[in-house]
Amino acid sequence: MTVTFPSEDVAKSAVKIWSIVKSIKVGMLTASDANRVVEGSADRVNSRPMRARFEEHADAIWFIVPRATFSGQTQASQTQTALLTFSNGADGDHVALQGTTAQVDDKVKLKSLWDGHADIRFPKGSADPDATLMQFTPIKAAFWAGGSDTLSFIVNFLEAKMTGDAPVVGEHATVPSAAA
Repeated sequence: MTVTFPSEDVAKSAVKIWSIVKSIKVGMLTASDANRVVEGSADRVNSRPMRARFEEHADAIWFIVPRATFSGQTQASQTQTALLTFSNGADGDHVALQGTTAQVDDKVKLKSLWDGHADIRFPKGSADPDATLMQFTPIKAAFWAGGSDTLSFIVNFLEAKMTGDAPVVGEHATVPSAAA
């Protein structure tokens, strides 16, 4: 997939977003669906930490999940609206991605994304019939880089108090997905 952005600044922001999320690796995925069944109860909103596998050139983030994640869903409800967040407070880097999730049964893709983290959850390996893929497709993303770690906050707060200017809160940008 060739990604085209409306400006060089947006392209640089997209690169920054991928850099941040790839360095953090575990995101908090929040999905909403009235038909979603998680841990035996029907919930409209469910959040949980998920280990991400990245496919930047395809504008996709993958998760290896138990097949039961999608149980109780009709074909029409398998695509869900979701929010995926990554945060590294020590560096002051944060990303929020809006997008959709969908189940993808592709054993070749599953095997290519398989790693030691998946072995922990699925000891039978990539051939485990309970293992399937969840694809997250970003629609829009925002990032905040630097400025929110403790030391930067204190320095920015003191500078703002002394000068009367608004505090510097680091770099921030919003990026539409190439798929949007």
